Amino acid sequence: MYRLIYGVVILIALPTLVLAQATHSPYVGRGKGALKTLFEEGIQALLNSQGMGLAKAAGLNHYPGQRHVLDLATPLQLSETQQIYDRMHQEAVRLGTLIVDKEQELD
Repeated sequence: MYRLIYGVVILIALPTLVLAQATHSPYVGRGKGALKTLFEEGIQALLNSQGMGLAKAAGLNHYPGQRHVLDLATPLQLSETQQIYDRMHQEAVRLGTLIVDKEQELD
């Protein structure tokens, strides 16, 4: 008898769970751009050296992101920040382009 009750409960609950999971996913419909693994905003961020969203984790843990340090370079009396940023930016653009290229190959 218990098997019958459990079976009925599962049959009633299963379609509801499947539909709820499919409709609440933030990724539904977003894999239809140029690349399945990267959203258009992510591709542009990589190509323009705008980061990969890692500054958010730093900020949530009470550490300034790189952009914030650069913005506060004068009050913090930091030197050579622009030269360091320029070198980092150039390398980030190169690596971002490489990541997008490799993702296109995988796709």
